[in-house]
Amino acid sequence: MNPQDTNSTLPDVRAEGDDVAHSTEGRENRPEVSVGKPILAPDGHHLTDAGNAERLVKKARGELRYIPKWRQWMAWGGKAWEVDDDNVRIEHAAREIADGLWQLVLGLEGKERDAVVSWAKRS
Repeated sequence: MNPQDTNSTLPDVRAEGDDVAHSTEGRENRPEVSVGKPILAPDGHHLTDAGNAERLVKKARGELRYIPKWRQWMAWGGKAWEVDDDNVRIEHAAREIADGLWQLVLGLEGKERDAVVSWAKRS
């Protein structure tokens, strides 16, 4: 069974205007860095929190959803959605996104490489 086939059992977050890419939970203490126009990374996403959120949405591929009403992450368990009680699956996915930024550095040079390294250190 596909996780998208069972979306009717969860609140429709898209109808509420909230989805994974717009979640700000856990970012309260993170300083924002203003460097002018966001830099586009080789993967097609910006070197920003929003860019990381887009990477997460792409990686999750319908396997993770944040439910604002419940203030909980849900994870697709293969047959049904399950509450990610300890945020283990979302934290694992977020760590993979941050670690994956280092892969973007390969083959880059100069200022572009410096920008990706700088963002990878902050992510």
